[in-house]
Formats: sequence, C-alpha cells, structure tokens
Amino acid sequence: MDGITLRPGGAVDAGALARLHRAARAAALPGLHERWTEAEVAAWLRAVPMAEAGGVLVATDPAGGILGYLARDRTVDEVLHLYVAPGRQRRGVGTCLLRAAQREAGPRGLALFCLRRNHGARAFYERHGFRPTAHREDPSANEEGEPDVRYCWAPPTGSDDRSHRMSESTNEPTIHKGLVGVYADVSAVSKVMPETNSLTYRGYAVQDLAETCSFEEVAYLLWEGELPTARQLEAFRAETAAEREISPALHRVIREFPKDAHPMDAIRTAVSFMGLEDPETADVSHDAQYRKAKRLFARIPTAIGAAYRVSKGLDPVAPDPRHSFAENAFHLIQGRVPPPEVLKAFDVSMILYAEHTFNASTYTARLVTSSGADMHGAITAGIASLKGPLHGGANEAVMHMLKEIGDPKIAREWLQSRFDHKALVMGFGHRVYKSGDSRVPTMKKYAERMAEVVGDRTWMAISRELADEMLTKKNIHPNLDFPAGPAYYLMGFDIPLFTPIFVASRITGWSAHVLEQAADNRLIRPLSWYTGPEQRPVPPMSERG
Repeated sequence: MDGITLRPGGAVDAGALARLHRAARAAALPGLHERWTEAEVAAWLRAVPMAEAGGVLVATDPAGGILGYLARDRTVDEVLHLYVAPGRQRRGVGTCLLRAAQREAGPRGLALFCLRRNHGARAFYERHGFRPTAHREDPSANEEGEPDVRYCWAPPTGSDDRSHRMSESTNEPTIHKGLVGVYADVSAVSKVMPETNSLTYRGYAVQDLAETCSFEEVAYLLWEGELPTARQLEAFRAETAAEREISPALHRVIREFPKDAHPMDAIRTAVSFMGLEDPETADVSHDAQYRKAKRLFARIPTAIGAAYRVSKGLDPVAPDPRHSFAENAFHLIQGRVPPPEVLKAFDVSMILYAEHTFNASTYTARLVTSSGADMHGAITAGIASLKGPLHGGANEAVMHMLKEIGDPKIAREWLQSRFDHKALVMGFGHRVYKSGDSRVPTMKKYAERMAEVVGDRTWMAISRELADEMLTKKNIHPNLDFPAGPAYYLMGFDIPLFTPIFVASRITGWSAHVLEQAADNRLIRPLSWYTGPEQRPVPPMSERG
C-alpha cells in the first residue's frame, strides 16, 4: 500500500506496540475489561512472538511512525495480534499486514481467534478469505466470558495472483460478456446459498428477516454486520428520523424539474444535489461515508415524495420523525398512513429489495467507489444503473404488461403471442437463480394479501396464469419484480414510482458495498479485447472517401 512500510518488530518496539494494543482495543470495543496491563502486554510480546524471527511485523508511515502491527506464531501459522492505531483504520494498514502474513504462510494457511462482538474485525477477516470454523472451548480464556470465534484461511490452489493478466500473444482470450461467471471480488454483505437456494444478508435468510424484522433492523444489519439490540434500534431510528428533512434549496430545485420527468431521473438528480450540499462530501473516510449513507437513507424518501407531489401539482409533505420508515414513506408520497397489513407488505418489499450481491447497480457503485469517489457519486451512479428495464425498471414493466393484458382469461393467449414473436416477457428469469428466486414466495404471499385488502384480484390472477404458463412452456421462474409490481400498484403507488421505491430500499445495500469496497480498495480496471482496424496512417483530407 502507498506510504506503508513493513519491518520486523524487535524488543525496542514492545512498549509502543503495547500502548497501541490498548488504544486500538478501547476504540474498537468500548467498555471492554482489560485483563492485562500495558507492561504485561509488552513483556508478552518480547517473550513470545518477538522471540522468533519474523514473529512481529510492524507497519510504519514514511516518517517512521507506527501505524499497526501483527504478531504471529509461525510454528503453528496462527495470528496472535493484529492491531491498527486508532484513526488509521480503513487506510490499508491491516490489509498490508495480513496479506504479508498470508504470503508467508505455510500450506495449511492461517488461523486466529476473534472476539465474538468485534464485528468490524470479523468482517475484515472475512473480506480477506477467512472463514469461521469453530469457537474456543474455554470461554474464560477471553475478556468477554464467552467463546472466541476461530477463523481459518487456506491459501488458494495454483497461482496466487487473483488478477487475470493478458499476455502479449495474439491468442484471443475467453470473453465473459456481462462478466458472467466472473468472481470480481470477495464480499461479506450477502450471498445466495446454493444448498438452500436462499439469499442471505450477513448470514440470515432474507425470507426469515422479512417475516420477523423491520426494514430499519435490516438496514442496521447490512451496515453493522449484526442485528441491533432494542436499545441500538431505538437509537438508530431516532438518529435517522432526525435526518429526514431536505433543504429549502433542494425543494426549490425539485420545483424546477420538468413535470413529465421520470421519478428515477428526479431522485438521481436530487441525490447528486444532496452531494453538493453535504458538508462531508469530500471526506471519504469510513466514518464520514457511513454518516452520509444514513443521511441518504433518511432523505431519499423525502425527495421521492416531494418530486412526485410537485409533478402532480401538490405541495410536498414534511416528514414526521414519529413515523417508522414505512409509515413515513406513505405519508410523504400519498399523504396518509395506511392500515398495518399494507405497511407490513411494504416493509417486506423493502427488505427483499435491500441487497442482492454484485448486481448491476451495486457493481456500478463499487466501481465508482474504487476510483476514490464519494458516497453521493457512487449512489448517483447506482441509481442511473437501476433505472434500466433489465434491472430495477422491470417492476414497472411488469405492471404495464399486466395492464396491457387486463383479463386473466386472455393471459395465456397473450403470452403465446409473445413466444411466437420471440419477445421478452418482463419479470421472469434471473442471472443467479436457475430454480426460482428465493424472494418470490414471500413477496407473492404479501401481494396476494394486498389483493384481498384492496378487493381487486385481477392482477394476481393474471400473474398466476403467466407464471404457470412460463414454467410449463419455458421452465422459467418469476423474479422478485413479478410480484412486487402488482403489490405496489395495489398499495396505491403510481407505476413510475416503483423503481424509486426500489432506490429507497437498495440505498442500504449499495452503501454497505461502498463501505466494503473502500475498506480494501483496488481500482477496478478490466481489460478489453480490441476488434477494430489494425494501426494505420492518417490519410490527408484529399484522399478521404
């Protein structure tokens, strides 16, 4: 990493490293009871890891200041300590130290123990290929009084260079159009578990989260790595509810938007304007980026509601900090708070849409972040990507399709005409799921409930006909957009608002990935295989065509 130098640690460093050890632990885990004094830690460093050549690696800045250190037992390939000085986190220091240890590890890899509630450290190790495997048998051996989590890392087989490099030969490479099948990076945010065909957020199945948690709880989970306690949730809700107002300047800008502008264009522009106003826009430190993420989470629904209402000739409605996220969304857009069953269906949709691994818009946000850009820039780019009908815009296209059909009795005939013309049918198929989108059954259940609440079963009846026929004739399953489209329509939202609602949800996943990308960043710069003309001379004007 730029500006970071690694050197072996010696006995002369023990005192400084012990002080760094104490300060780093206090910053990461406030209130943690320390069982050892600085003098005891210094003595242990000298007696154990420093007694072995290369047992301690020290990271320093260009002036020689100590940024962090790693202590290890090289006889058993175990990392004993990895600490970074407070204020120096997320600048590549920990990554530099850990990668050095990984390069020098034996064939069995590396192991380490991590305090269970040190979620930041656990996420860091998981980003670097460590996986939890067990717990320390003796819970009294640590400061928490509960078992540490044991993490292990195995070196990759074959080449350890994760970057594919093109040779200078003329052999044409394999081109992965759409990056199909390409693992671009590691992530601890979400995963589709192949064993259960379940999308998981930080290890929790999304269908379980949707049934048992609020959207605010899931937002906290995506950012913090663990579900909140009651006290943490209360503080999180209070903090974000207090940030819901948008500025008078942004209100004035929104009033100047063309009345026929698509709401996605409006929210993209509004988020970019928020970046102009934000006092921390240029600060891309982790803490500043996280604060900006929470402000965007709070303000995006307000901007969506203001832009929509102004386009309809209505006055914007001020956010109400007493409302939950779902209540506030309806209040801002529709000027009312619907019954609990409608709020629950909306909350479920927010949870199901919140995150989905390296989808197009998420990867767009990560790519922008890799250049060192700020949170607002990355989210603005993500919104632009999400507008596309092959991504987020599909839920709008689904509802337009259902309205075009209009009657369940002609749904199969309509679909056959699409087959005959080899036309795309919106809301079906998914790049990741081949045997059905794991989010669909939950969303379908709540869409059916909305049909019962509203008393209009037409759209779900058409949906059932289409889904049955697509599965029978093409063996293609619906994706989340298929039930979400009619669900939002039954909730009373205009069709052009469907994808902006998606934005209000996905801001959580996008920003979690922005934070993760920045924590272990490398500029994303793939290669292309040139297929144009060979190099040629520039002809004078008189000889051109």
